[in-house]
Amino acid sequence: MVSIGPSTKGYAWPEDPKTIEEEGCMEAADPSKVSSSARSRGAPQLGSLGSGNHFVEIERADRIFDEQVAQRLGIHNKGQILVLIHTGAEDMGTRYVAIT
Repeated sequence: MVSIGPSTKGYAWPEDPKTIEEEGCMEAADPSKVSSSARSRGAPQLGSLGSGNHFVEIERADRIFDEQVAQRLGIHNKGQILVLIHTGAEDMGTRYVAIT
């Protein structure tokens, strides 16, 4: 299992993983399967958003359409400030198709 470590390094709150994909852990992840070329290609992007259409967006919740879903995502009230970060998957889909 590979775990995302920001909450253990003081960059996030302990409850944050519950609001992200797979709760911050990938049960089937196997770091030994990542090639050295993929590691060297990705290393310069650590700590950045990467490149291309990657962005950070600051938003305000002006409407809540589904209270239950909003609560699961950590959106507790109208007017709450939210941060959306899109970093992509570095053409993971294309690479998967090429492998299979």
